[in-house]
Amino acid sequence: GCLAQALIRRHDLAGRCGIRAEDIEAVSKSLDRADLEEAAARLGGRGPGLTPAGDDYLAGALVADATLRSERERYREAIAAAVHTTAISLAFLAWAARGRSIDPLHRLLAGVATACPRRAGEAIASLAVIGGTSGAALAFGTLARVRAELGLR
Repeated sequence: GCLAQALIRRHDLAGRCGIRAEDIEAVSKSLDRADLEEAAARLGGRGPGLTPAGDDYLAGALVADATLRSERERYREAIAAAVHTTAISLAFLAWAARGRSIDPLHRLLAGVATACPRRAGEAIASLAVIGGTSGAALAFGTLARVRAELGLR
């Protein structure tokens, strides 16, 4: 939790993710309640690109949720399927709901799980070069969900 928060700050993920500050604040409160449905309603389909920044953030949160609460797969799948967005993004969200994503995201989760800031930071650096905001938003959503689950802000 503390590591997740430190990584969010150190890599300025809020500033680089392409999501408005007020949306980040609202979604943070949703994640504190493990309410991915509310987060999806706020962010789903928002932002430019083949995978809008809001969807990238949500995908990260879904993957983290799958890691933290595997029993919620049907819940995550229903949320992912209900997002009004691009076809590519819908497919990405469907995979995320099942805990699957691109390799750097899984390396980020491994770095956080093993409390290894260097490994997690390297994964964030790999993510950050993906798209204009996609990688940063993906990392941010992942770390925000981990932070919320561990109850540390």
